Amino acid sequence: MEKLLDLQFLEILPTTAGFLFVRREMLDEAHIRLSFHEYLIKTREILPVRRSVYLRRKFGPGYEQIVRSLGDYVSCDTARLSNGNAVVLYPGGELGFFSLEGHPFWRGELTYRGSGVSDLAVDGDFFWSTVPEQNAVIRFSTATKKVVLRVSGGASRAFDGPCAVVRYGRVLYVCNERSCNICTLSLDRYAVRDYQHFHEPVYKFFRWQKEELAVLSSGVYLL
Repeated sequence: MEKLLDLQFLEILPTTAGFLFVRREMLDEAHIRLSFHEYLIKTREILPVRRSVYLRRKFGPGYEQIVRSLGDYVSCDTARLSNGNAVVLYPGGELGFFSLEGHPFWRGELTYRGSGVSDLAVDGDFFWSTVPEQNAVIRFSTATKKVVLRVSGGASRAFDGPCAVVRYGRVLYVCNERSCNICTLSLDRYAVRDYQHFHEPVYKFFRWQKEELAVLSSGVYLL
């Protein structure tokens, strides 16, 4: 593995050239300053980018309206549905749907058995999220606004502290913080398999061209 970046940032978003990330600088006890950067994987360069570049990548073309509605635009997870609408999920379970233009049209709460839900991976008219405290992954219908399927959890321990999920084709890749590994979940048979093990917690997995990257507790690595 090759270490690309120390883990001193708030968020990471894949791009066609690499990934965007947000850094936080403490100015004093009451004030912070955020800075936005892009890591270019091919050249191993770090370039500053405008705040608007980060917001457009995260929320889509309606980002200005969405940010005005949200206030806190860093700590939430987001996803873009096939129709262009945006989904926004906060750690406490607050869930919102926004139109392509950025106007909110549905707000509610997404928890599972009283536990918080993390991350979003779109799958047609559904999205997948993780439930770290329940060791489960759930499927949520964007039409009915309900959880329609759960994988693992309860007596089953296929996952251990799942904290992030991403979909490539018919496979979900699930990052497990406590067991320090990535599992795959087949969306055809719902079979879970080990994919990659680490010696520290893993928080995110994504691909860039033919390369695979993981965010571990010590930084961002090219696998």
